[in-house]
Amino acid sequence: MRLKYQLFIALLVASALLIALMLAVNSWSFNRGFLGYINNNEKVRLEPLAVDLATAYESNGNWNWTKKGRRQWFNLISQYDVGHRIPQLGSPTARATDSKTQRGKRNQTGKPKNSKQRRRPRPPSNANWLVLTNAQKQPLFGIPPAEVQIDWLPILSNDETIGYLGHIPHTQLNRKIDQVFAQQQKRRLGYAAMGMILFSGLLSIALGSRIVKPLLTVNTAVSEINHGNFAHRVNSLRNDELGDLARNVNNLGFTLEQNLAARQRWIAEISHELRTPLAVLQSEIEAIQDGIRAASPDSINSLHAEVLRLNRLINDLHQLSLSDIGGLEYKMQRLSLNDIVTTHLQSNTSAIDSASLTLELYCEKAFIVGDQQRLTQLLDNLLQNSIRYTQAPGYLTVSVEVTATDAVLIWSDSSPGVSDQDHLHLFDPLYRTDESRNRQHGGSGLGLAIAKKIADAHSGSIASTHSHMGGLNIIVSIPLLKERHA
Repeated sequence: MRLKYQLFIALLVASALLIALMLAVNSWSFNRGFLGYINNNEKVRLEPLAVDLATAYESNGNWNWTKKGRRQWFNLISQYDVGHRIPQLGSPTARATDSKTQRGKRNQTGKPKNSKQRRRPRPPSNANWLVLTNAQKQPLFGIPPAEVQIDWLPILSNDETIGYLGHIPHTQLNRKIDQVFAQQQKRRLGYAAMGMILFSGLLSIALGSRIVKPLLTVNTAVSEINHGNFAHRVNSLRNDELGDLARNVNNLGFTLEQNLAARQRWIAEISHELRTPLAVLQSEIEAIQDGIRAASPDSINSLHAEVLRLNRLINDLHQLSLSDIGGLEYKMQRLSLNDIVTTHLQSNTSAIDSASLTLELYCEKAFIVGDQQRLTQLLDNLLQNSIRYTQAPGYLTVSVEVTATDAVLIWSDSSPGVSDQDHLHLFDPLYRTDESRNRQHGGSGLGLAIAKKIADAHSGSIASTHSHMGGLNIIVSIPLLKERHA
């Protein structure tokens, strides 16, 4: 299944579940709230009755009037209504009104008018859910049902509770009008939920398209790069994760494009470097074969020199390739950098003198962690670079200094120097300057590149600047041994 359909279904299902949950919670909350409203409304309707009961209690001084019979209680609650005052029990007005009513209903024989027999008073409908008690909640009228919750309304007289008027709260909607109102509200909530689900579906389509469309664009770019079109780019102005993904794909394409160009340039430069000594060897051997040159010791020495040059180039290429793939072995141990530098320069005194260079050496004690063989190779590459390219007579100054964190090797020689532009590429493989430092001096153009690899392997750095003597100034920094340094 395509991703856009998966996103649509996932977002729609999640929205539908959330809306259904909200509908269920709202329905439950509405039912409880509506029942609470009805019960509170009943309690409010009982407050005037509680006031009249308190007035009757104050008129009689107690609840003894309730023992005269149930008629007064029934008459009182049947006449009760919101917004109308009820005649107060126990007052002269109530008793007079009751006497006139009874006399008017009796004939001359003393029997009730239009009645063949006395009927017992029928309690009103609300008498079944009303309870009147004294202050100790002893029933006066009505019997509290067992295990049924009752809401009690205190009856107050002079801020003192003299009794309680209780009623059974509703636990479900009994009146037809309330049921109809609740059903209407639930239907409206259902219609609203269906509309929200429909809207979430449309929103899921738009959101899925916004997410999937840039992914399709990135997928197209990756496919182009996979087929070798490294120049393909993704046009994206988004600032979210998808925008970061598009920019990373663009950076990948740029890096692969640069690597392709570097590889092509590398192959061209290697083939050119190998062609030169091979061409010299071929021409000299053909001259000997044709009898143009005799196989004298001088010609043999010339051939041997070209073979050595070719062998150095191949060895340097091998060392550089091993360094690139991490194939060079390093045996790290505690070393004294100043001892390594001093020993190496002293062992090459004759080569330095043959190049007519004057050496000045200044070394401080510096302890590092490194590979002695690789560091010696670095020093040899720097020395061969100075011997090949420094004009005779010249000067070579080597010093080892100690900073707070690093041991710093400073290698300076006299003219000729290099331009500012050449300093930017001096450690690139097979790079040579256009003026003095060229292959006529026998270099392969890989010595400084290998030196950089060795410095990087020691968690250090190497850089070049202009020497105060007019030549090249190379600075190698290697971290000091943490446990001990001088």
